[in-house]
Amino acid sequence: MRKIRKNTPKVKKQQQAVEFEDIAEVIPTEQYKIDKANALKRGIEFYEAWELTHHVVYYVGEQEVKRPNWYYTRVVPKDKTLINTEAPTREFSEIDPKSEYFNNDFDTNIDEYYQPKSTIYTNK
Repeated sequence: MRKIRKNTPKVKKQQQAVEFEDIAEVIPTEQYKIDKANALKRGIEFYEAWELTHHVVYYVGEQEVKRPNWYYTRVVPKDKTLINTEAPTREFSEIDPKSEYFNNDFDTNIDEYYQPKSTIYTNK
């Protein structure tokens, strides 16, 4: 098997580099907008101090760019179909009742019912 793999010609696929900006973007959170408005209401000096504390400053060429710190941002995909609008429910993670790890004696109406059978797992 080793000889076959060794003698098989290697084919490298040319992959086009995908940049982060091509598939997603970083946007400010709603809390950032609220805090920024509150800082502006308290005056220019307070706002400048708030901006220095809660922003990252970097340069693109000669241009200065200020971006909110990580806790004021979130990453969202540019393709809106990738955003999940449904919260997963218990049905997504249901254990098969025929499984050897399904405990039929456990009350299924509480959160901790996903427990292995005591005949298989003992913690004594």
